[in-house]
Parts: sequence; C-alpha cells; structure tokens
Amino acid sequence: MSSRRSAPALRLEPHPAPGPARLRRAVQAVAAAALALALPWPWGLPVAVAALTAEARLHRRRPSVARALWRGDGGWTLWMTGAEGPVDAELVAWQALGPWTVLRWRLPRGWAEAVWSAAALGQDTHRRLRVYLRLNNRLK
Repeated sequence: MSSRRSAPALRLEPHPAPGPARLRRAVQAVAAAALALALPWPWGLPVAVAALTAEARLHRRRPSVARALWRGDGGWTLWMTGAEGPVDAELVAWQALGPWTVLRWRLPRGWAEAVWSAAALGQDTHRRLRVYLRLNNRLK
C-alpha cells in the first residue's frame, strides 16, 4: 500500500551574489563600447551613455524576487521587492546553467524571473532546489 506524500516546503531567501551583477555590467560595457565605436565620432559616446542610463533605470524599476516559498503542494509563493505582500505564482520554466539556476514564474499580473547561484542561496539550499526541480518536473 503506497500513499502519496508531499515534499516539505522549501524556503528560498537569497542574499546578493556578485556574479550575475558583474556579468550584466560586463555585457553592458561591451555593448556600449560597440555602440560608441559603430556611430560617427560626435554621436557615439552620448548615445552609448544614454543607452546605459536608460537600461540602468529600467533595471532599478523592475521588481525582483526577494524571497520564494515552494509549498509542499507544489505551488509557489513569492515576495517581490517593493510589493506589500506575498503573491501566488506558477513555475513555468526552469533551467540549470552551470552554477546558476534560472526560474521563471507566471504571476496574476505578469511574470517574474530569478537567477540564483549557490553563493546566493547557500550550497545546501541550492542543491535541494535543484533536486526538487528535477524530481517535480511537472511544468505545463
């Protein structure tokens, strides 16, 4: 006789990891340099600076996932930066990319994404997250 057991909840509370931020800044610097070199002299530098400024403002305004809870029933609850309370979410995609785990959720109003590493979550929590994701690969 077998009974179906649900997995215990997994609480994810990441702390800032420098890796993704450094990678984003490096890509921005290369793109700005390419833009500055591709345009004629008086226009290249101002256009590149304007593009970097606009991207930085957009990045700051976009809410990010501050905490996440994978409930035992398979549902997710997210706490977004700047939001007043928790939001129920549905995991629609995930991928392991080297040391990072990329998660994408559907929210009642929009989408949320997170890129977390073992440095951000802690080795044990990051390992448990990947194991849970592989064992519960029930994406629609």
